Amino acid sequence: LFQHRVADPPIEVYFPRAVYDEKSEVNETVLQKVIAQHQVSDSLTIYGLLEQNGVELSRATRQSLLELLCYYNSEDPLEEEWIEERWFRQGTRSREKKKNVWKRGGAVKKLFDSLSPPDSASYTVLLCGKAQFGDLDGAYHVYQEALDAGVTLPVEAFNALIPG
Repeated sequence: LFQHRVADPPIEVYFPRAVYDEKSEVNETVLQKVIAQHQVSDSLTIYGLLEQNGVELSRATRQSLLELLCYYNSEDPLEEEWIEERWFRQGTRSREKKKNVWKRGGAVKKLFDSLSPPDSASYTVLLCGKAQFGDLDGAYHVYQEALDAGVTLPVEAFNALIPG
């Protein structure tokens, strides 16, 4: 009914967001697109649908999903229009003591375990995510696990551990 596109060239930011449910036709390409757009909840939904359908994802896609989930702690980021909220969050972060807000278990743990054997990038992103969201004991545990596995970690992993 309303298929007419007024904008030429089309501007995807102004299109309505797609809603993904059990009836949606999803594949790895759709998941990669949603990951690139930083849509955390949609990425988790699509990942769950692909798992239910028995679709095997490439290691690169699982790694990029792990990076997205660790960077945003499995939560959707604030919309760009909420400038005041962003400003307020940045101001309170520097004043308050770092507390543990890392979401334990869930999709991050399952996704990390699916990357077997985990490589340096997998350990680093999990370690940095845990350290960023205050789970310093968990970050140190990931560090010890990487050492026991004989994985060489990059400088970013050590830098994430230093403030803790």
